[in-house]
Amino acid sequence: MLTKEINPRLGAKRLGEVEKSDVHDLLDEIVDRGAPIVANRTLAALRRLCNWAIEGGIIDASPCEKIMSPAVEENGSSRASFFSTLSPTCSPAMRTPAPKRLEMERTRQP
Repeated sequence: MLTKEINPRLGAKRLGEVEKSDVHDLLDEIVDRGAPIVANRTLAALRRLCNWAIEGGIIDASPCEKIMSPAVEENGSSRASFFSTLSPTCSPAMRTPAPKRLEMERTRQP
């Protein structure tokens, strides 16, 4: 992410000189070329870098603060729908909600 996405656009600036508008411009360019997931991952990498720099006293504030990820869902599914796709192949116990499953285990005869 750093060498392919961030350095070509922001590499000439010191991290303390990068502004929120620079981050928005970077993410917009990536989304405009049809890669919103790459934009999400680029934002995550830049956010981690900025947080590390804040902890080390290199910068005072992150230009990534309060910037939302450009792509809402990375894979188009939620955890619930993932488990629902597994349900035909899972045992009935795995399809049962956890509290009910615990109750069934307590009452099960050895």
